[in-house]
Parts: sequence; C-alpha cells; structure tokens
Amino acid sequence: MLADLGLTVARQIPIETLTGLVSGMYTVHGGVIRDAGGRIVSHLVTSGGSAAMSSLVPGLGVLGQALQGAQLWKIGKDVAAVQQTVNTVLNVAMTGTVLSGLGLVTSVAGFTYLRHRLNQLERNLADMAKDVKKIKLSQEGLHKSELQTAVDGARHAEHATDESVRRGLLIDSKREFNKLMHHYKQEWARSETVPEIQTVNELYTLAILGYAMVSSELGLQDAAALDLRNNCQDWTTLARGHAKSIVLGAHPERFIGGDYVEQLPAKVLVDLLDFAHDEHRGIEWFDELRLQASKHSTLFGSLASSAPDSLRKRLIKGEPEGSIELAKGLYARASVLDANVAHFEFLQDKQISASAFQQQLEDARKDSGGEAICVYPVEMAQAYPVEMLQT
Repeated sequence: MLADLGLTVARQIPIETLTGLVSGMYTVHGGVIRDAGGRIVSHLVTSGGSAAMSSLVPGLGVLGQALQGAQLWKIGKDVAAVQQTVNTVLNVAMTGTVLSGLGLVTSVAGFTYLRHRLNQLERNLADMAKDVKKIKLSQEGLHKSELQTAVDGARHAEHATDESVRRGLLIDSKREFNKLMHHYKQEWARSETVPEIQTVNELYTLAILGYAMVSSELGLQDAAALDLRNNCQDWTTLARGHAKSIVLGAHPERFIGGDYVEQLPAKVLVDLLDFAHDEHRGIEWFDELRLQASKHSTLFGSLASSAPDSLRKRLIKGEPEGSIELAKGLYARASVLDANVAHFEFLQDKQISASAFQQQLEDARKDSGGEAICVYPVEMAQAYPVEMLQT
C-alpha cells in the first residue's frame, strides 16, 4: 500500500504544489514534479495518455478558494491565469517527454516497455532502409539480438513462479545489459552521422534503463540508483558532444538568422546551447552569437542581401538532415533520464522495486476511478483541501 510508504493520493495536484509550479520553484519532468534540488515532490500517474494530465489541475472554484486563503497570493495572477499557467507547464512537460522518445517515468518500470521500444526500433530501421547504408555499424556491431535476449529474459522473470528461476533470469539479464551498455557507449562515442547517432542512442538508452530495472528487481535499490546516475552522466556527456558537433558546429551564430526562427525559437536555442556547453547562460548567449556574427559580417551580410537564393539556402540551411530535431530530442531525453535518476533514488529511499511501486500506483489510479492521480508525501496532506484526498 502507498500509505505504508508514507504517500497519499489525490485526484488533483495539491495547491501547494501548484504554487511551486506557477512560481518556477517546481518543475515537471517525465511525469514527476521536482523541487529546485531535484528531489521528487509528486508523481503524476495517468492511464497512458498525456491528455489526462489536464484533469489534475483544480477547477476555478478550488483555485479561487486557495487564492482567497492567501495560498497563491505571491503569484500575483488571477485565478484563470493561474489555471492557464499550470496547464501550459504540464503541456510543455508532456511535449518534452514525447520528444525525448521515452515514456513517463513510471511507464519505464515494466520490462514490456523495453520490448515495445525495441520493436519500435526494428520498425524504424525498416522505414529508414535507404539510410541504413549510411550506418557504418554492422548488424553484429548493433548487437540487437543480444539486447532482445536480455529484454526477453527480464520479461520472463516477471512471470516466473519459482523464485530461484526468477532470480537466475534476472541475473543473466543484468549481465547482458551491463555488457551491452558498455558496448553501446563505445559505439555511440564513435558515431558521426545522424542515422548512426539516432540508432545507437536507442540501443544505448535501453541498455542503461534495463540494467537499472533488473538491479531494482533483484532488490539492489542502492546499486540501481547509483549505477543509473553514473550511466546517465556518461550518456549526457556524449550527448552534449553530439549536440555540439552535429548541430552547433563552428558557427552557432548562424542560428540568430530569421531562417531558423521556426525550427529554433529563442528559448529552444538557448536551452540547446546551455545543454551542449553544460552552462546556464540563458539569454546571455545572444550577446556572444551577435559578436561572433559580426566577425563574419562578410559571410552573413552576403547571405542577408545579395547572395542568390540557392546559395543562401545551402549555406544557412545546410544542416545534416534531421540534425536539429536530433539535438532537441537529445536535450529532452537528458531531462527525462535525469527524472528517472531521481525516481530510482526515490525508490532507494523507500526500498521498493520499480515494478512493485508501479503496480501500487496503477492500483491506486484504478481505485480512484479516474484517468490520472497525483501521489505525494502524506505529511504534506494537511496543507491541502480535504476534498482532493482519496479514501
């Protein structure tokens, strides 16, 4: 029971948490709400569709009572504006989760998820058959069959009734995931083209998550959390390098041109620059980009004026096909992987396996009779309206 873990369930996001979301003190990543220190404040659980998230935002009546009770007075917005802001925050968070190619944090708790992702990769490779020849890796180099074996072994362990058989399957899968994880790390570091980076990224991420999940099912909660943090840090370091080399290149100042406004709005551009360089400069990047652009005024001036359309498009839009979307996907995936790290550290604190916690969340959601629930620490419950609590 979630109550035994010190957690309670609500049909809507509590007012205190909403205040943090609107003020920016809390952020949403992959279905969890986190504070400024990265700790999980709440889990957001849905029946599968991200649209259900909007049902977690209280109605105007509840928000109006909270506003009158001075719980939201610091926000400086009226009730409708608060509701709209929270809806926007959730929609942006869900869009980022979709862009990352990964599901909500709790959806990664089952080994069926890994099998689903592996099947998706197979279909994607078939769809991009014309690009496969660009991938220098051989089928042996991809080791998809070994990854499939590791996933299937872990999935079979979920249904094993004999504990010794279950444990043996999990140990075998853990060994395979560990070997493949190191292999894909090396292959990803060597990848140079967009198809290579995309393909190996999927395999590498699956191996990282699979290894953490199997460790969790074996009761190794401390190791699962620590290993996932270290492995995701390795992934992020390589992802930053790919974002720099394949997208930003030697002249990131080209992105301040109007041709990139639709693909890279200002907020997205500074987020990518911060991510690629592991810095937090935000809007200050534009000063540097403008200075760099002025150093190449001849090139950029010609592009803006007398250059023929064909040359202008070739110079400005000569990005490798799919590279900008790849960079945005890497940035989004980094955020969701970080949320997974926080989730496994949460599981470490509660000393419960990923699948057991997932099952409790799903049972609570079904008991609530709704498509979505919010789960948060029980000691915070007295601060929230009673009608929001579940029995």
